[in-house]
Amino acid sequence: MCRVRRTASGGLESYERMVLDHVAGLAVDGVVPAEALTTGPQDASAKWWRAFQRAVVEDARARGLTRDRWSRPVERLLRVAALVPAGLAVLLANVAMGLSLGTVAAGIVLWVVLTGLVRRFRDQRDTPAGAEVAAGWLGVRAYLGGNEVFSTLPPAAKRYAE
Repeated sequence: MCRVRRTASGGLESYERMVLDHVAGLAVDGVVPAEALTTGPQDASAKWWRAFQRAVVEDARARGLTRDRWSRPVERLLRVAALVPAGLAVLLANVAMGLSLGTVAAGIVLWVVLTGLVRRFRDQRDTPAGAEVAAGWLGVRAYLGGNEVFSTLPPAAKRYAE
């Protein structure tokens, strides 16, 4: 079960506010059963998750912890390079079937798909500062994973001072 205390929440990042608002919206008398901790139906959940990810990435970039996987020039180069397989596909289709609007359209569709893959894999990469922060949190995870007592404690084992 999750207990939600609504207090002044100034100083929260936008994604932290999203989580708090969502959980508080599920609460009845300040309590949410663990089974109810969901972001809703699949479509709503996907939309919420995309907004959450976008907010986290914006914050990480603003803090200098991440950067785009590819720079803008590299992204442009990949889009131009996608013309090669698309052009070859059109050329081969033209040799096999003769020039037609369909073969040219298929080449354009192939180019759109390939450039879409470039956008699809536009992930973030750590900066040196980001790698340092991640290493600290990985150390916390390793410590807690190696602590024999921690794994035996129930979720509500700690009480926080109010």
